[in-house]
Amino acid sequence: MEVSEAGKKTEFLNYRPPFFAAISLACGIAVSALLRNIWWSEIVAAVIFIALFIIGIYKKNKLMRLLCGWTAAGIIVFYLYYAYTVTMPIAEYGYVTGRVTELMTVYDNGGRYLLTEVTFNGEELKGYAELTTVQKLSVADVIGFQGRLFLADINPFDSYGASLMGDGIRYIAETDYLSLVAQDTPTVVERIKEALYNTLTANTDTESAGMIMGLMLGERGGISREVSQTLSAAGISHVLSVSGLHVSFMAAMVYGFMRLIRRPPKKALIPLAIILPFYCLLTGFEPGVIRASVTTLVFLISLSTKGRYDALNALSASAIVILAVMPWSLFDLSFQMSYAAVLGIILFYRPIYRAIVPWKSNKKSFAWVRKAGQAVALSISANVLLTGILLSVFGSFAVYFIPANFIAVPIASIIYMLSVPVSLLSLIIPELGILFTPIGYLTRIFIDFSALFAGLPGGTVHAAVPMAAAALFCFGLVFGSDINLLNKKVKFTVAGISTAFFVIMLFTG
Repeated sequence: MEVSEAGKKTEFLNYRPPFFAAISLACGIAVSALLRNIWWSEIVAAVIFIALFIIGIYKKNKLMRLLCGWTAAGIIVFYLYYAYTVTMPIAEYGYVTGRVTELMTVYDNGGRYLLTEVTFNGEELKGYAELTTVQKLSVADVIGFQGRLFLADINPFDSYGASLMGDGIRYIAETDYLSLVAQDTPTVVERIKEALYNTLTANTDTESAGMIMGLMLGERGGISREVSQTLSAAGISHVLSVSGLHVSFMAAMVYGFMRLIRRPPKKALIPLAIILPFYCLLTGFEPGVIRASVTTLVFLISLSTKGRYDALNALSASAIVILAVMPWSLFDLSFQMSYAAVLGIILFYRPIYRAIVPWKSNKKSFAWVRKAGQAVALSISANVLLTGILLSVFGSFAVYFIPANFIAVPIASIIYMLSVPVSLLSLIIPELGILFTPIGYLTRIFIDFSALFAGLPGGTVHAAVPMAAAALFCFGLVFGSDINLLNKKVKFTVAGISTAFFVIMLFTG
């Protein structure tokens, strides 16, 4: 805490070094992204913040050291990452080869595929390619075709371009005519996914199989466009984005096993330290899974060492890990939505719950009220910051997300917790895949339920707002939260002005 010469407290924020470090690192990455096409300006910006960091050391100002040091680190990290991954445009027509590594979206008349090991006229290229074709392909197919590769638009401030860069995609290709050059040996992860999907399709319908794969591993290749749009309209598409929800299910199952064998919960650290990295590998190292895995392990370490667990610090530590290794993740929509949802829960769950259930009672007759209040508060707090992001990116927002999530999340939880052990058993004994049949029926109910909510009148609000307005909206809400130690009148005034500006942009945009 900073103290003035008069001995008065001058701190206006709840001082959490990891939180400030994560914010500063993100700011440095954003600054470097803005200056990415002018390399010398990035160097100048880095030198300025390094100089300020040195001044902070001389002035013995720990906050200045922290902010400037991590901002400089963000600029340097992004500069090195962008310099290594940027590619030059391909302007000639030639022969392209590549290995199909992922079925991104499968249609009735073809699909979108992720190509790795891409070559152009025999020269190996940096990065991956996204291929759209009318031909059906399988993972591990090595294909070749005559065509033109286009450099993908990797603008970090465009959601589609940012997602391409986050997936490692540097090129876009389209062709109707290609040939199968070879069939590569699938990796261990690819074999596991293929075996699971084959077992699912043998024991459930195709839509249920794709949905279960999406719930467990975030695989969307088997989910039709209609089902994806239905989930989005109902406000429950987040169940397919592997994140904290899925990791919490995994942790709950390990906790349950520990209790079954009469071991203390803190002993779950070792098995989860083994399971979670492998789960990250299966899900393609999604930012949400990494975030949840780091925060879960930090929590277990705090239990083992009897230290104090701080959810905001744990969330910040996971952001630092992800951004230091993959700085482009800052602009990836899944990263933004995952962190916005969890930050919303951390900052706003308690005040929202107190507003819904203002009294305290230990009577059993009020237990269902408390449970319902907790579920509603969790759903609202998770969507508080997400609202601005969804409107700025998609231009729409699901109106009935609270009741939809109130029913959908428990159903998705049951499907997940049943599917994971059955998946493990079916990989060992394929005949046990028959256990997926009742899970498939439950999944069919989940899909039909989503369609019901998506079809309700007035279920979607369509309103596009600028990204700057959404950012201001999020800033205002965070500024008005308990992390800010200023007077409540000041906090609520700033938060109110930001929210009012957002509302104006919402109805005039």
